Amino acid sequence: PGPFSLGDWLPVVLITTFNAADCCGRALLNIERLGLARMLLLKRNAVQAGHQENGQNPPRVLFPYMNVLLWRHCYLRVIFYPLFALCMLNLEAEPNPLISSDVIRILIVFLFGLSNGFVNCAAFVVSPTMVTGERHRNAS
Repeated sequence: PGPFSLGDWLPVVLITTFNAADCCGRALLNIERLGLARMLLLKRNAVQAGHQENGQNPPRVLFPYMNVLLWRHCYLRVIFYPLFALCMLNLEAEPNPLISSDVIRILIVFLFGLSNGFVNCAAFVVSPTMVTGERHRNAS
């Protein structure tokens, strides 16, 4: 492996790293300085307020930035499949996989956990806006 090898502790460190990064990813929408949640809510409220000024009932408005918030991150997570495969597979007759550094493996798992937490939290933020009527009350 490399100069920094965790040996039997690697699975424990990877699970801990994933869980910590997942928690950080869920907290990203709450960080005021990033303004992600505020950006989403202000845009949505502005669209609804425009309809109220015209005397119309405000429609159910999906988050206008839902693609940026949810779908793009969800699709970008496909990148992790080949990275995890490179951490496990060796294409030559060598006993080590192509990515054999424990530090790089921990970094990959950290980024995967961070994106996992962010996408899950964003899905829970967006989901009540995607239904109407009785289902809206149950979804929120």
